Amino acid sequence: MALENAAELSLSDLKPYVRSICPETVRTAEGKIPLTVSLHSALQSVRDKEHPAMLWADAICIDQDKKLEKSIQIRLMRTIFQSAEGVIAWLGEEIHNSHQAIEELLKIRVISLKPHIWPEGLPAIPVSWGGRDIPSLRDSTWKDIDLLLSRNWFRRSWIVQELILASNIMLQSEVQINSDQGHVLTHGDPAYALGLTRESRIKFNDAIFGRKYHLLEFLDLFAYTQASEERDKIFALLGLATDCSGEVFDPDYGSPLEDVVCRYASEFVRRGRALDLLHRAGTSKAYPFCSWIPFWTRGNFPQAVSSWRGKREEISLQEESFVLSVRGFSFDTILRMNDIRTDRKDIVSFVNSIYSLVEPLKSYPTGESRHDLKWKLPIGNAGRPYFEPPNQYLIPRDIIAGDTTLGDWPPDLGKNISMISSKQDIINFCKKPHNLRELTWNYWNTAAAFAKRISNGTFCITKMGYVGIVPGDSRVGDEVCVLGGAAVPFVLRKNQATEEETEYQLIGEGYIHGIMCGEALGFKHTPELDFHMV
Repeated sequence: MALENAAELSLSDLKPYVRSICPETVRTAEGKIPLTVSLHSALQSVRDKEHPAMLWADAICIDQDKKLEKSIQIRLMRTIFQSAEGVIAWLGEEIHNSHQAIEELLKIRVISLKPHIWPEGLPAIPVSWGGRDIPSLRDSTWKDIDLLLSRNWFRRSWIVQELILASNIMLQSEVQINSDQGHVLTHGDPAYALGLTRESRIKFNDAIFGRKYHLLEFLDLFAYTQASEERDKIFALLGLATDCSGEVFDPDYGSPLEDVVCRYASEFVRRGRALDLLHRAGTSKAYPFCSWIPFWTRGNFPQAVSSWRGKREEISLQEESFVLSVRGFSFDTILRMNDIRTDRKDIVSFVNSIYSLVEPLKSYPTGESRHDLKWKLPIGNAGRPYFEPPNQYLIPRDIIAGDTTLGDWPPDLGKNISMISSKQDIINFCKKPHNLRELTWNYWNTAAAFAKRISNGTFCITKMGYVGIVPGDSRVGDEVCVLGGAAVPFVLRKNQATEEETEYQLIGEGYIHGIMCGEALGFKHTPELDFHMV
């Protein structure tokens, strides 16, 4: 097995995730190289004693202890994986009937695509399928498939660009899955996000989902991934993004993580993407050292309410102090808050609490009735049902937004939403027609997704009598501010650690009914000022 001259690669292998104990070795002309058990097993599996193959394995070909070499090689990853004749992805050894799970997935894939061309060596459809295209839901195969797709391998940051960019993939364990025959990447949890993105790149000729994607969007899509070194969650996506060609984005293993993150954020601000940072950030979604930089390297998805219309000239960054200055005005102040949050209570209790808090209102600044406020507020006045993807394994939000299979809400939505606060309510709900029960379920799911995007939002009332959903970290006295170019208001808190009147901490974006999408601009009652965010 030739390991020298790695630049002349014709095959690529994925690296092991954990580089801790390396009990195995491989001999080269320059000495022995330690190998993890995973890489050793993978090399043994692909070894062909009769036909030597040229392999490139980064754990061997890159000196992992040399920070500069790692930085340079990461920039070459895109070329390496696009140039390789094939990529072998080692899923691990045979456990939990993984061989059977892969075979069943192959059968499902072949039936859906080319049932008349059955791959050689693939067993026939068993009688237990009962003539269907998939096994029955009670078939034990589904448990095996679930265990296969739940392997940590699918969550590794470094496999993302390798699987998406490679022209030919072979997933390998004790059985091989050739990309021409079908692959498991269109099924389940993180595998679904990977498979969807890869298939889209192939379909649209490198334009994923029909367009070029930026780094911030890939950080959203693959927020669930894991890396042994925190900064690698960012570096592993550089080869996919279209806006990371400058030196400022070069991988840096020598500087503290805070310096790297701040450098990236500064460049995004310089390129006019400051509002893209703000709507992903806030006290519960940002790094401890800066409230306006999203916590990119954390595992949970940085939820957001809407898209933005930014005006680049209204935002500037003070490089020395790393303070972001944003032009806008303070619209209102939070007067009262509800203590029920969606991370502490179920969504039905959350919706019921909003109904009860709106009930005492005698009037509303926009002239809307209490009845309309009750059903509009929990869902952010959404025009149609919305479902948050399960388990944080995400499809890009614009793909979700374009999903209109459920259609818009019916005109009489408010009259048909059930309030569940007692056992009798549950009994009455179960007696309703199926379409009305489904409508209520869709409503609750939409409310849950909406509150989640506002950092486990909670109900608030402002001094001017507006109501809304604000981040769970908000407090009475926080200001509701409209920042130049943004479609939704933000909750800001004056920095108590300084005497500077205009220095604030970003709590997060919020929903205040009646002042969304620029509506507040028509009610401007205070002068504009520069909010200095730390």
